[in-house]
Parts: sequence; C-alpha cells; structure tokens
Amino acid sequence: MKNTTISKSEQLDFRGILAKPEGSHILIAALFLFFSLLVIPFADIPNVCGIYIVCCAVLYYALSRSFFAMLYYAVPAFLLYSFGAFLPGSPDPLMLPTVFLALLVGGGCGAFVLIHFHDPKKHLYLLLLPILAYTAATLITGDPVRGLLTLLPTALAIVAAVCVLLYMRRTDATVLIAVALAAVLAIAGLVTLGVTGGFVGNPIVTLADTVRASITAFLTEARSLYTEMGMRLSLSDVDISNTAALLVNLLPGLFLCACSITAFLVWRTLLQLMVAFRTLPKLPFRLAAFSMSKTSAVVFLLFYIVALFANSAEATLFGTVCQNVALVLEPGLALIGFASIFSRGGARSCLSYVLVFGLLFILWTNPATGVALAAFFGAFHILAAQFLPQDNSNKGDR
Repeated sequence: MKNTTISKSEQLDFRGILAKPEGSHILIAALFLFFSLLVIPFADIPNVCGIYIVCCAVLYYALSRSFFAMLYYAVPAFLLYSFGAFLPGSPDPLMLPTVFLALLVGGGCGAFVLIHFHDPKKHLYLLLLPILAYTAATLITGDPVRGLLTLLPTALAIVAAVCVLLYMRRTDATVLIAVALAAVLAIAGLVTLGVTGGFVGNPIVTLADTVRASITAFLTEARSLYTEMGMRLSLSDVDISNTAALLVNLLPGLFLCACSITAFLVWRTLLQLMVAFRTLPKLPFRLAAFSMSKTSAVVFLLFYIVALFANSAEATLFGTVCQNVALVLEPGLALIGFASIFSRGGARSCLSYVLVFGLLFILWTNPATGVALAAFFGAFHILAAQFLPQDNSNKGDR
C-alpha cells in the first residue's frame, strides 16, 4: 500500500479550495436533512414512506443525471424491501428502504452543510435542525424515546464532515462512518429493548429465535402458495429449517455488511453533492478512489475457503465466525472485482468477454454466488497488483 498519511498543510490546502456553495444549494441540503431526520420515526406510515422515496429519487437523479447511477441506491433499497418480509410483526415493506435512504440523504446532506460552516457560532444554528426535528416528532407521536430516532443521521453527518475536513481517504472514511452507524444502531436497539422490556432473558437469543421463526414461517407460506398454483417448490421442512438457521448465523455479518454498504453510499452521496453544487473545482482522487489492502484480500480468501470446509458437513462455530468475517469484507472486494471486470479500457480479450457474460449470467441466476465470485476476482486483482510485475509505473490504488 502507498503511504496514506497526510500533513496538516495539505489538509489546510484542501480546505482552501472548498468553494462556498450558493444559498439555494445550502437550502436544498438543509431541507433534505430536516426531512430525513423527521421521516424515520414515521417510517411505518406507507404514505410518508412513498413521498420520501420519490423525493430521494428526484434528488439523486438531479445530482447524477443518470438512471444507471441510481442503481447504486435502488438495488440495496429493493433488497431491504424484500428482507422486510422476514421481520417479526409484519411491518410495512417500505419501512426499511425509507430508513436506509434517510440515513444516506440525511448523512450526506448534513455533512455537506457542516463542512461549509467552520464558525462554531454557525454550528449552533445548524443544531436547530435536529432539535426541531426531535421536537416535532415528539409532539406528533407523544413518545420522546421514538423522537430520538431523528438523531440517527446526525451522527453519520458529523463523522462524514470530519472525514472530509481531515482530507481522509475514501476507504478510511467509509470504515469510520460504518463504525459510527453500527454504534448508533446498536445504541438505538438497546434503548428500544430497555423501553419495551426486552432485557428479560437473553435479548440476542430472543432476537435470533424471533428471526428464525419469521424466516421459517415465510418459507413455509411460500411453499404452500407455490403448491396451490400447481408448482412444486423443492423445499422440505429440513431445508427450510437449515436455511433459517444459516441466515440467523449470518446476522452479525449481514448487519456489519449493511453498515459498510450504507457508509459507502453516504460518502458517495456527499461527493455527488459537492460536485453537483460546485463546491470543488475537481474531485480529488484521494476522496474518490476506493481501495482495499492486500491483508483484507488474503483474510477474505483464507476465511471464505476455511468456512467452506468447516461447514461442509454441518454448521460449526468456527466456520460460522469465518463466514461472518468473510461476509463483512465481501462487498468492498466485490466492488473492486466488478470495476476490474466491467471497466476495462481498450480492446477486450476473449477471456474478458467470457468473464463479463459469465458473471452476468451467474448474477442473474444466483446473486449471492455472483457477488462472491466478484469478491474473489477483486481479491486476486489486489494481490496481482501487489506481487506481479507491472508493465507501467501507473499503479493507482483502486
């Protein structure tokens, strides 16, 4: 890896090139920040969710001017929409996508507003937005604890703004934002359990049993629906039980994986705002480039392969831990793998065409396997760039 340290003078030079945005741009960012803060306590209301999702779609299209770029946000939102069916209590399926977009838009817009106000007195004015959102949510719902949900995007906005002002690399910033998100979600979960009396017994075991029962019920109902339509779904009771147990075992990895993807998109949203609102003359490579170390590539390959052997006969504790660690690293490596395969310049070889169409086919038929293969390709790409001789000297970090 290249030396990633940066001097104080370089940080000050970067802050010096930040142009002051127009008043209308600040107003747009502030309005979306306030809307994002306020919508989370009301994410169980379908009409509110629908209006907010449409507003987010308009904002992202205005920033990117590309429907393809919107897939970065649409695909995770759709997966969360599908995952909502497994949640206990049968919540509205738009709830999870709404909270996801609120974290992205609130974190990105909040950070955009914060980085352009270095005066501490102006920061005090900015604090009025979370206070107003909390007050409004508390008055409407009559629940002060539920009103605290308005503060979730604020933590992401503060961390992202600090990362920009310190001129941090995109990878480091993504990790810090992911840690902040995991922390605030864990705190929110503990507060919710404390208020609802969920600390009776072991809350982790209770959560695991609830999710397992929800997955089992969903798959059993799906099998019955297929049978009624005259289609046979090859899922036995044992298969359903094993699938539910597997997904429960992967909950820690899935949670951290979701946090890392959300953090990556928060940073992307912030960069899009800075470019679209012309606060940067040119997006610095340091902020835009995403890279992962050879250590992470080796750890992923090792743990993924070990998990395959350890869980070949039945799920073991060691294999489950390895599988969760590999799952956390998989999204970043898959992103590098996709970029390496689909972003090749110049003439393509026959092998590259085989890789492209083969990966697309696997993604269509089995998305989880396709993402895992892309992560393997990304890991091998990183290791090849580190250890194999290069024909030119331009080895930029990916």
